[in-house]
Formats: sequence, C-alpha cells, structure tokens
Amino acid sequence: MTMARALRSRHPLPIDGGWDDVTKRLVAFLESVHDLDAADDAWLRRVRASAFPEHSDESSLAMEIEVGDGGWRLIRAPDLDPTLSEVTAASLDAAPAPAVHYFLRRPDTCFAFHEIQERLDELGMCGPEHRRVMEAGMADFVVTKARDGGHRLVLLGTIHRARRRVDDAERRLGAAFGAHVAAALRIRRALRRGATGGEAVFHPDGRLAHAAGSARTGTARERLREAVTRVDRARSGRRSAAERLSLWEPLVAGRWTLVDRFDRDGRRFVVAVRNEPSFAGRGVLGERQRAVARMAAVGLSNQEIGYALGIEPSIVSSHLVAALDVLGIRRRSELPLVLEDSARAHELRIGDADVRVSVHELRYGDELTPAEREVCRLASRGLSNQAIARERGVAPRTVANQLRRIYEKRGLANRTELVRDLLRPPAVEASSS
Repeated sequence: MTMARALRSRHPLPIDGGWDDVTKRLVAFLESVHDLDAADDAWLRRVRASAFPEHSDESSLAMEIEVGDGGWRLIRAPDLDPTLSEVTAASLDAAPAPAVHYFLRRPDTCFAFHEIQERLDELGMCGPEHRRVMEAGMADFVVTKARDGGHRLVLLGTIHRARRRVDDAERRLGAAFGAHVAAALRIRRALRRGATGGEAVFHPDGRLAHAAGSARTGTARERLREAVTRVDRARSGRRSAAERLSLWEPLVAGRWTLVDRFDRDGRRFVVAVRNEPSFAGRGVLGERQRAVARMAAVGLSNQEIGYALGIEPSIVSSHLVAALDVLGIRRRSELPLVLEDSARAHELRIGDADVRVSVHELRYGDELTPAEREVCRLASRGLSNQAIARERGVAPRTVANQLRRIYEKRGLANRTELVRDLLRPPAVEASSS
C-alpha cells in the first residue's frame, strides 16, 4: 500500500483542528520544516505558524525539549504565553522518570493529551505543576511528537478548552508531519556540531551537478534524481495532501534528506544531506536492521516505518525478518523483551561456559484479574492466541476477549504495546517523611 492510499479517508482532515485545509498549506509547512538557514527560535516559530495558520499564538504552540536520563527540560517555546511557558517548564521539570519514559515510548505520534492523562496520573505526572497548566487554560492538548533519535524532541500542538477527539486520518497526517520534523531536527543537530554531510547537488529539474561519497553510485544517483523530481511535483499541480506527502519523503533510501540551497545569484539547488537516524542498540544488528527493529519495538507499523526511513514497506519487512533472526526471536511482539532498557542482564555459569541472559520483571498492575495476568505472561513470551488457549485449556476466542479487555484497561492497541507496558519502570513513590 502506498502512503497516499494509507492517508486517504472520507474525512481526511479534522473540521476544527490544526491541520484543516492542509492541502493548500502543506508545501509551506514542509518548506519551513526543512529551512536550515533560520535560527532555532525563528525556525520553530515558522514551523508552528505554518502548521496552525488558523490558530493564534495563544491557542497553538511549538516546544523544543531536551531529553536526559530520567527527565526532560524545556529548551524553547517561542511566542508561548509567559505564564503558560513558566508552568509548562515547571511541569516538565517535576515529571517523574516513569512518566517521561511512558510519554516518549508511546508509538503514536499524534494524540490528544486526555487519552494518556489517566496513565500519567498513575505514574505521578499530574501533580500540582500539571494542575497549574490546566488552570492556565489548557483543558486538552492535541500534540504531534517528533524526536530526532538523539536527545531533542519537538512538540507541535493546539490548545483546547474542552476535550478534543483525534480521528485516524489526523493521526496518520500527524505521523507523516512528525517524520519530517524529526528529519529536520537531526540535520539541525548535525549542523550545530559542524557537520555538513551534503553528498549530492541537483538542479530542481533533477539534473546532477555534483556527487560524492555514497551518492556517487549509479543506483544512488538515480534514486536521488527521482526523489528530487518527486519533491518538485509535490510543490505543484492539483494534488491532495496525501499525494503531496507521498511524493515528498522525509528520508530518501533511508539515508538522505533533500534541502534547498541557493547560490550567490539566487539560483536554487537541491542538496542531498546524509541524515540517518541513530539508534543505540546491539552491535550484532546492522544500522538499518537496528533502526527498523527499534521503531517496530515501539509499535510502529511497517508502513509508518517505511515512510519515516524512505524505504518500501516490503524492505522494512525484510529488515525486520533479518533482525528477528539475528536476535533469536520469532515475533515482532517480542522485540521489547530484547531491546527495552528494562531488561536486566545476568551472567550465569553453566558448566564451563558463561551465559548472558536477560531477566524481565513484568508489571501487571492492580486492575488485571489473575486470569488476565496469566494471559499477559504468556503473551509476553510471544505465544499466539491458540498457543495460550492450549496452555490454559480454554478456547482461543476466550483468550482474544481477555486480551481485548486488557488493552482497554491499559489503554493499549496491540501486543507490542502490551509487552512494552508490562516492562515499564515502576512509578517512584513519594517519601512519607
């Protein structure tokens, strides 16, 4: 399935949300996202304005956040009301590590805050600082989340005084927009380090002006030339938002992002900049396999991974199969068991050999019945519904119904999310002293 087809809907845009009339404004948004010349504050301000042109400064926001070990802090939020900025910064600073971990690891890129508020309450996120945010006029917050693969995160969102429903089409659009913002964040971070990474230069019509490094091969040059012409087509003609997004990839062949540059005479060129996402992980996996495995471990579909990395879903599937084989597991739902930070490694002596194993403590929560906890335990081992049914002596339909109730109780969508949620760090309880 193409990205364009995946984004189509009878109601492709929310009537009252930040993405309304996006077909007309999408090019301006993408151009603002990939503008490397603007200073950080100006860039974030322009991205916010082009994303939410019908929302005032008071009803939309863009924040850049630095993520560290167990916490986060607000770096910048241009044009945000000073009072709201102050209480938002305090709320972020006071957020306990489990709540931060939960927010960052959620697979959905676009969602309403009220959807996760109950879980954040359980993890101690919604304390006095959060209530001050609510009192400042933010009853709900529809957010699009973009993380650069490193320690920076951008949140784009609209503020609402009542609960706001986010439909499936808006979530898909938000995921695509978030992929572009994440790609731009990586380039801006590299530029701050002094890296350039430009490997090919093209004229807007696709003619090659220069190529170096990995872009010198015939296959790479042709793939980049095609991407350049696709971006040019995305900028023009009568096309839907889905078609424009499908044409304008945030990452080409999993390696390059295309950015506009101008010479002294004002002529525009398109530069292919190396911009692979970086994921820490097991050295036994290749870079592409590791990226696919990490993104699948947080619940992204092959289609979403393919769009973010600029590769076909079938290629994603091949890399995922290879990664599962290298990691010695059979199902993608088992990826969190070997990739999550909550895995505790132990060295065991068996005969003359030292064996390294990972031991996981599953956290079921008080809301699950004993039968549901047992289903969770078996599901976390990668067993199918049929296998769980045989193990428990019940019908597969019973297992399916139990899993459905578990998902509803914990606000989850699939087995991958369930395993990750079971492995989450415990909430830190306040001291009674």
